Amino acid sequence: MTFEYICFSITDKCNLNCPYCFRFSSENQIIDIDKFRICVRKLVRLGCKTINITGGEPLLNPNWREFVNICKEYGLKIILSTTGINLDLDDQYLNDLYVLTLPLDGYNSKINSMTRGDKHYQFVVDLINKYISGNYPFKLKINTVVTKYNYDSLENMGNLIDNSNIIWKLFQYRKKGIHNIMDKDLLVDNIDIQKKLVELLDLKLHCWIMEEDILNDLANPNEYLSVNCDGIILLSDDKEDIIIGDLVSMDEDTIYSKFRIIKPIAKPYKSLIGD
Repeated sequence: MTFEYICFSITDKCNLNCPYCFRFSSENQIIDIDKFRICVRKLVRLGCKTINITGGEPLLNPNWREFVNICKEYGLKIILSTTGINLDLDDQYLNDLYVLTLPLDGYNSKINSMTRGDKHYQFVVDLINKYISGNYPFKLKINTVVTKYNYDSLENMGNLIDNSNIIWKLFQYRKKGIHNIMDKDLLVDNIDIQKKLVELLDLKLHCWIMEEDILNDLANPNEYLSVNCDGIILLSDDKEDIIIGDLVSMDEDTIYSKFRIIKPIAKPYKSLIGD
């Protein structure tokens, strides 16, 4: 694994309160433009090719469009991961994205509200339907956290997003982070998720199910590099976030040396971002 893929949290603020939330709690809840540019410049020098702009809810950072511009300047593939609330699918800045990622945990409002809260379902479904009926230059990726709330109805989810331009990634619910308040009893084990994956693949849906990445996550949860709103770069996995250092103040050689000491082992979402 290298610095090719970076998950960059541009704000800790969010308009949802998901019970399994992984988000950071940083000293600064929103990163400013100058600090973001410094971080991106160093990440590119370290080999970054794909950046996932996320949060919290990234659209709550008023400068998110400028961040897209900065990433475009540096020739990065841009992923925007948003709750979908208040997102305008026709915003011209989305045309510079490689992938737009939206969360959806249920095929109806009742199931989705168990983890995403009231009203979220309709926002995302409206965006999915608009995307399917339109002609957008970016790919749409739907993230679904598998819990006992939605396990028995994932086939219905597949039918809801069944389009050849849509990517579907299933995540196993894991207990991590200070914001996580979800009961461990809602965890679906590896064997049951693998069984469900086979059933979904048998449906021969048109959407692209990220089979390789789902199985890799179950066998050996992927580590990935992330940056929080303070400009701190971390090695993150399904259990913890290990601080590498301050990306703003440290030079690239020092960051790389600290990174090599930790020796991360896996590259995230290989099938999506390439070798």
